[in-house]
Amino acid sequence: MVTLDDLREIEEDEKDLDRQRDFEHKYNFRFEEPDQEFVRSINHKKKLERLKKMAGDDIPISIDDLEGDFDPKEYDMRMQIDDGASDSSDYDNFPISTGNDEAEDLDEPATAEQNGAVKQNGEGTSARAKEGDNLTRFKYRQVVPNDFGLSVGEILSADDRQLNAWASLKKATGYRSEHEEIVEKKRYEKKAADLKKKEKIFSTDFGG
Repeated sequence: MVTLDDLREIEEDEKDLDRQRDFEHKYNFRFEEPDQEFVRSINHKKKLERLKKMAGDDIPISIDDLEGDFDPKEYDMRMQIDDGASDSSDYDNFPISTGNDEAEDLDEPATAEQNGAVKQNGEGTSARAKEGDNLTRFKYRQVVPNDFGLSVGEILSADDRQLNAWASLKKATGYRSEHEEIVEKKRYEKKAADLKKKEKIFSTDFGG
């Protein structure tokens, strides 16, 4: 008659045999290539971590996306859903007005001092630029038009090196005061009047 101890002993023997088989299998195949599926999964995880570091943790992408074919329509739809959730969250946190504030603003006319302040602050066209966490105000100004003594045809027919020899990019894009711009424009008008010099520059092959 088989006792409980006998069954336990048989079970232990079977476990020992399984361990031996597992050891022999690993030993016999120790020089074989590792499981390609496992290696690919590890590589995809590392790649996903790098993508999240570069694009942020909220990037809507998973390991399945890396393994399968890229579907731009599905990705765009997922991005729209993600943006919609963000917009909804922002909307939920937006302070709700009862309408009383607006009514009070309509009932109270602006004072002369307030109108003067608005007029003073609104001189010229202005825009807001964000520097770090601070909002700063800067003014746009009208620059003096300058064709650098060249016609549209001359500009289009010349190559970059010829144009740079006539008027360097640094001078063309540098910041100047209005007075400096006027002086610069007159200087290039005078330079353009020297047709021999202009022809020499725009007929020279600077290479490249």
